[in-house]
This record gives sequence, C-alpha cells and structure tokens, in this order.
Amino acid sequence: MLASEGLQRIRDRARMEAPRRKMKRSRTTRVIVWLMVIYVAFLVGSQEWRLYQLRQEAHRTNQLVLIYDARNQLLRSQIDYLMSDEYVEKAAREQLGYINGNEIPYITKTKTNN
Repeated sequence: MLASEGLQRIRDRARMEAPRRKMKRSRTTRVIVWLMVIYVAFLVGSQEWRLYQLRQEAHRTNQLVLIYDARNQLLRSQIDYLMSDEYVEKAAREQLGYINGNEIPYITKTKTNN
C-alpha cells in the first residue's frame, strides 16, 4: 500500500501541476493574441486616418476645381464679348473716334476761360 500511496501522491501532484502549465501557455497565448489585436487595430486606425486626410484633400481640391471652373467661365464670356462686333464698334467709337459710314460727325467746342 505504501507504494500505491506514493504513486497516488505523484499522480495528484501531476494533476495539480498540469493545469498550471496550461495556464502559463494560455497566458502567453493571450498576451500574443492581444498584442496582435493591438497591432492590427493600430494598422487599421492609421489607414483610416490617412483615408480621412485624403478625403479632406479631395474635398478641398474639388472646391478649387469649382472655383476655377467658374472663373474660367467668366473669362471665356469676357473673351467672347471682347471679340464680338458690338465691343469692337464700341471701342472704335470711344477710343479711336471712328464713326459709321452713314453718320454725320458732330464736334462740340468747349468753352475756355481766358
């Protein structure tokens, strides 16, 4: 019986130590898993932040495109007006003093103070 009692004690001790070993392994595994989760969360978070910045930059760029499109349209309309016959005639009359072929020139004399 003494041998069986000694054997029983060894078995009991082995049973008590076995869960501890599993616990240590599972703690290490948990730590590794948590570190991996934190790392993946960091990667995802940094990518989301970069995506947010790119979206903001795209929004600002789209706003600039709208502003420059409006300005371009205004400049094109000014070019069209400056190239029209109406503007050429107006500029010729005002700046160069030209008259139309069927018009009579009318010259006014300004009064000078002597």
